[in-house]
Amino acid sequence: MAHDVFISYSVNDKAVADAVCASLEARKIRCWIAPRDVLPGITYAEALIDGLNRSRILVLVFSANSNKSPQVMREVERAVHKGIPIIPLQIEDVMPSKAMEYFVSASHWLDAMTPPLERHLQRLVDTVQVLLANEAEKLLGESTPQAEAKTSTSRVSEDRAPTSTQESTQPVSQPTTSLKVTAPVMGTTLPSNISGAICYFAGWLSGIVFLFLAKGDRFVLFHAWQSIITSGSTTLVIILLVLLPPVQASSIQYWAIYIFQWLFALLVIFLWIFLMLRAYKGHTTRVPLAGNLARKLADQGNNNLTNGV
Repeated sequence: MAHDVFISYSVNDKAVADAVCASLEARKIRCWIAPRDVLPGITYAEALIDGLNRSRILVLVFSANSNKSPQVMREVERAVHKGIPIIPLQIEDVMPSKAMEYFVSASHWLDAMTPPLERHLQRLVDTVQVLLANEAEKLLGESTPQAEAKTSTSRVSEDRAPTSTQESTQPVSQPTTSLKVTAPVMGTTLPSNISGAICYFAGWLSGIVFLFLAKGDRFVLFHAWQSIITSGSTTLVIILLVLLPPVQASSIQYWAIYIFQWLFALLVIFLWIFLMLRAYKGHTTRVPLAGNLARKLADQGNNNLTNGV
């Protein structure tokens, strides 16, 4: 039996994987998920390969558990090898391992880290339906010219017989397809976690620099945008505090403003150190408001590069 979606997940995330399966199948999208679809008498590895061969899309439930799971890594590698589109559904704030990043760096990620999960599952279902519809249209568009070419070839073969034994036995070359997997294109040889940390080193200035260097690296793009937005906002606040004191302020008011300026500056410094450490450890910690905007801009920039915009 053919399936539409193969669900790859760690056993520790089974509750989320079951919710993904239920949401997809509620919209008549056929899913293959272990252990439900592993038939008795068939080895687990054989069942997984059969499930991949009969599926058109792989949904990866990405978390810290699946990031380090050898089984999930093998499923993702086989999907890439077979040319099956991958949709990573990120449910935890963790940076992909180097091996995982190699296989899914070009895929558009769906962010499902913020509750409620149901809202993200709805977006996943809509994405899967669009991909399936596009694939169906593509196959339908290819079927007509192929049929015409086959008819034309048969007519030519009837009108023209082979002129020699060598010609009649000459093998027919079959079309081949190659799958090219590319890692993120970086303008620097620094690892992603170090680049993400350096984005905060000089505030918005270093953020702008890595915005141009980190082409295709979604992790670094996020930190570059968050550095630009956050440092730009805090710099504006500091300038306003310095340049706009009360016109008729008492000495107590001046001292209060002066102390507040230093406290705010210290808070910004501690925030910057915290964000640098978190980025160095591979996390995408979000500053309120700025983090959500940075995530959208990073996803948009990564998708534009993937689509050749």
